[in-house]
Amino acid sequence: MTRAPPSPQWVATVVPFCPDCRGKSYRYVVDDTAPECGLRSLDCEGCGADILETYFAVVGREIGAGEKDPAEFLLVISSALLLLLILIAALHI
Repeated sequence: MTRAPPSPQWVATVVPFCPDCRGKSYRYVVDDTAPECGLRSLDCEGCGADILETYFAVVGREIGAGEKDPAEFLLVISSALLLLLILIAALHI
């Protein structure tokens, strides 16, 4: 299942001002020939910075922040089990 492209209004809520010039006015181009009417570009009116690229960098960082390495998880679990076994062995001595 493909995700619908973000609307210009949604991108503006995630990136409320231009990271380069701090401007709040954006101009966008929408591809209305596509079935989803996808957002093609979103630029700052002041300096021309690519706001859509900034949006994807921010969203990618938020998604990546929640992901953990499975090997790290297994290491933590195995360490906890090892400590539990050591504690049980110590109580039986």
